[in-house]
Amino acid sequence: IDVFMKKILLRITILVSTVSLGQITVDETLTTQQLVEDILINSPCAEASNFIQSTGTNFGDDNGIAAFDANGSAFPFTNGIVLSTGNVANAPGPNLTLHSDGGVGWPGDADLEANTTATDTNNASFIQFDFVPQIATINFNFLLASEEYNQNFECDFSDAFAFILTNQVTGIVQNLAVLPGTVIPIEVTNIHPE
Repeated sequence: IDVFMKKILLRITILVSTVSLGQITVDETLTTQQLVEDILINSPCAEASNFIQSTGTNFGDDNGIAAFDANGSAFPFTNGIVLSTGNVANAPGPNLTLHSDGGVGWPGDADLEANTTATDTNNASFIQFDFVPQIATINFNFLLASEEYNQNFECDFSDAFAFILTNQVTGIVQNLAVLPGTVIPIEVTNIHPE
């Protein structure tokens, strides 16, 4: 994606249940700016500003945003950011029970719905910021984990993830979190057995 020297609004929105692998630790003390600059971007090749986040704590509910560290576990990423629809403290696992964190007062996200097929969302967590890259290409790695898997309703009900890039000059909006080689968004209903 050619994003060289353009002011871009990046919004990462997730509607996903907790990651469930042992030994992982989460750190809920970092600011949104620290999560973006020190973990997500972690490079002098972009200027970031206007940091915004929304999660359950904005609505008197559980916190769904934190940093994580794999602590030498077999998890495929050494560190990163967790965005959850529930209590992010449950992310390290082990997940031995169905977690159903997050109440009805924690709303969904209109941008997530506009850039995926998800509708009537709730319990959305997002991080949003402006950035000006000084390189021609950006990339990111992510993993979608969901308690919807193997619950016999992943064909009808879906957690979703979006990595929304908005060019502030042209107004063009693009969800970068799609199935490889397609424009199909990352959702439980699109990634499952059968």
